[in-house]
Amino acid sequence: MKFCVRRVAFSAAIVVMGLTACSSKHEDKVREGPAPAPALDVSADRARARESWVVGVAKDSTPLTTLAQSNPGWGKLFTSEPTGALADFGAALKTAGPTDATRVGAARAALEVAETHAAVGAIVVAMTQTLATAKTDAGGPEAAAWRGFLAARLAQREGKDPAAALAAIKGGTPVDALVAALKPGATDPLALLLTGKPGGETASLPAGATAEYAERLQIAALVAAGGATEAVARFARVSPTAPDIIIGTGDAAITFRDPVTADLGAKVAALQALDAVGAAPGWLGLLKARAQLMLGQGAAAKATLDALRTAPPATATLADLVLTDALTAKDLELEVTALTARAQASTGDAAGAKATAATLPSDTIGHRVLRTWAGVAAGEPLDREAFPEDRALLARAMGGEVEALGAEAKGLPDVAALNLVERYVDAVERRFAEAAAASGAPEVALKHLENAEDKAASFAPSPRNQLAALAHAARENVRIGRPRVSLKYLSRLAERFPAVAAPADMLRDLLTIRAMEQEGGAASGQ
Repeated sequence: MKFCVRRVAFSAAIVVMGLTACSSKHEDKVREGPAPAPALDVSADRARARESWVVGVAKDSTPLTTLAQSNPGWGKLFTSEPTGALADFGAALKTAGPTDATRVGAARAALEVAETHAAVGAIVVAMTQTLATAKTDAGGPEAAAWRGFLAARLAQREGKDPAAALAAIKGGTPVDALVAALKPGATDPLALLLTGKPGGETASLPAGATAEYAERLQIAALVAAGGATEAVARFARVSPTAPDIIIGTGDAAITFRDPVTADLGAKVAALQALDAVGAAPGWLGLLKARAQLMLGQGAAAKATLDALRTAPPATATLADLVLTDALTAKDLELEVTALTARAQASTGDAAGAKATAATLPSDTIGHRVLRTWAGVAAGEPLDREAFPEDRALLARAMGGEVEALGAEAKGLPDVAALNLVERYVDAVERRFAEAAAASGAPEVALKHLENAEDKAASFAPSPRNQLAALAHAARENVRIGRPRVSLKYLSRLAERFPAVAAPADMLRDLLTIRAMEQEGGAASGQ
């Protein structure tokens, strides 16, 4: 079956991704390879596919073209450029009466930026833990004192008493000024600045701490106090590649990042998502609840979701559904239930979360994945059979319904050119990977993240390889002890997401230390 985008006078693919021509020999198949003997009953999946947004686009891609033309941000979302998309949608939000589609696009872009920051921040935290136990005397007593400070900050982040880490800090360095400020109960301006509370604006950090670090700490206080507008504006002016602490100069310089502010970018982007949604009704409430959960506002998220469960919209727009694993408005209702379970779990109501998750259906692959994704947040074991070993089963279920349209499939070239079937399967499989990661099975998570990766652009951003998915893969590689592979992901993310500089530097430090321990040469670790 041959598809050529230029057959469509003004196709969605052209508008969305800038495709302008294709070879007459080019073949793009919805289904790849011979169909194997069915290993799983996917009849329910096919029934859901017939009602889906993917089949809807296959019948007529005009709504997708219209959506893409409404704002250039949609094209950037389709090509994994969420920061650029957020800028485009953000500009439109400042106009009078932005549309719901603009709000959806802005919130979705902000949430992808937030999820990418969260994964990158998790690597910073993990590497802080790892490097704290590494044997190195690089930087001398001053660097050793700062390492003790970071160990104390890590304890604070985990809600533990930092006393042991503080006791290990030897005096005689600029870090001495921070020791008293980190002790539980301290209320001086420096203590307030370090704990993200109002009142620390006048505090001064000691030598070694950068101006960017002081600014990040003040932004964290703004986030905690709900100062969204100022926090977003100030965060945008802070260099994402600048470290928090620098010891030494030139090639001998040693840099550090504070694990407490490692997820600051995620929180700021979540605030942007909340701002995009505003008080708009409808399915935008789902995006609002996701942002609230990222900000640690479990009770607020639960209230938002309860309102949606009470009066769910009867229909969903293409903007609500496109490039998600929700096929119809009914799936968005199930997403509300799943998020409700996660909100309950976040507030300590594990029993309620389990009960809510148990109400989710398990008739399709997508629904089984959603159910286990909700359940693991409440402490339930991962259903390892929720997603099949052969992802082609789901691709063929969806692709078969697209092909079954025959002459009705006026939008088939766009479905093929935009890879919509595979990208739907990617979305389902990545949710399963997220569930696996949350359940403490990083090997399983990584396997499915790699399965959902576009092999034509391995480790790197592409239309299918979303930034958040690549950052999650980098995080899981750290968890299973593969820092070199994680660094490969981060290196290829750097151009589109400069904030990866912090964990990338930490991974290089670790590799250098290991090389010096094992082989006697720093070059082996780079």
